[in-house]
Order: sequence, then C-alpha cells, then structure tokens
Amino acid sequence: MWTTETTIQPEPARGWDVHLLRNGEPFAVISLDDWWDMSATTCLVDEALRQEELDFKMSELYGPKRTDVPMWTTNLVGAGESCDVHLLRDGRAVATMSLEEWLDLSATRWAIEDAVEVAEGLFQYGSNIEEVKEALRYEEGFEAEDDPPKPDPSDR
Repeated sequence: MWTTETTIQPEPARGWDVHLLRNGEPFAVISLDDWWDMSATTCLVDEALRQEELDFKMSELYGPKRTDVPMWTTNLVGAGESCDVHLLRDGRAVATMSLEEWLDLSATRWAIEDAVEVAEGLFQYGSNIEEVKEALRYEEGFEAEDDPPKPDPSDR
C-alpha cells in the first residue's frame, strides 16, 4: 500500500517534500514541485476540473512551465481499461502503481483540491484562462507575467 506525507525542508531552503511510503516504509522523497508537475498528477487534476465543469487546466493555474529538468516524473501506461503510473527517477522506472492508487495518495488529493479551489476563485473573472487574463488585464497590481506561488500544504 502506498501513502504520502508532506514536510518542509528549512535547511537548505528547498520548500516542501513529499515522502512516498510503501507499506509504511520510506520509498522516496520527492519535491512538491516535481509531484505537482508529474503527468499522473496533472492528468487527475485536469479530470477533476472537467468534472467540476471548470474550463481550466492545471498548467494554466500555477504560472509558466518549468524550464529545469525534474528528477522525478511519471509515465502513464495503458493497462486494460485503466492506466498504470510508472514512477521514474532520472528517467528510470523505479515503481509502478495503478492510477487509482496515485489518486488515493494524500499529496495528489491535495493537489486536486487546491487546483479546484483556485479555478473556482478565478471563475468570477471568466470561464477559462483567456477570459480571466483579459478581465484582469486592467486590474491594479495585476501583472500577467507573475508566477503565482504554489500553496503551502500546511494550510490544509
């Protein structure tokens, strides 16, 4: 059984980490940024946004795409009527779990809940990211280039 816990790493100031546990034993420590950018997380967040009838994608909600190469990634691989998640470290597969297992992880659930909350907040300005950008274009203090920070998991 897979589970996750999040912790902050104050020294050096790296931000939040996701501790991935298998059967209660430490398996991997993954930066929260990597977790949120993984294709498995993004796929599930985008699906949740569609189910909530919010015309946004996760990649639109949290600023520009990363330019660095993440250490941890995922590949989605068809498995019958569902998908398996292949967890990769530096491009090498280190674990496989079902997409349903990935969905059940607390770090993934938190990403989904936060993205839905952000999209619902933006909905007052428009039904998609282009309408929101246009509506906020002339708002005082709004700068389209700003990269909004990812939220703090301790707020949950």
